[in-house]
Amino acid sequence: MALVDLTMVGRKKGGGTSVSESVAIIQKVIDDSGLKNTLYPMSTVVEGDVEEIFDLVNDMRKALIDKGYTRIETSIRIQEDN
Repeated sequence: MALVDLTMVGRKKGGGTSVSESVAIIQKVIDDSGLKNTLYPMSTVVEGDVEEIFDLVNDMRKALIDKGYTRIETSIRIQEDN
């Protein structure tokens, strides 16, 4: 299980303050990943193993950077039961 938080601290170059575009970008990356996910009003739950989650987080970061977001903070908290 992992808790991932991506925060867009800097504004998109030439953009406003709305987060709806960044949420849509991230949700598309999640949907395209093929991992099981459920969208909620304040978060999205994604199911996958640790490697899949790391790959997904990297893909989300890259998608935001490619769209012009200048500063992204990423926090990941993982719980593993072996």
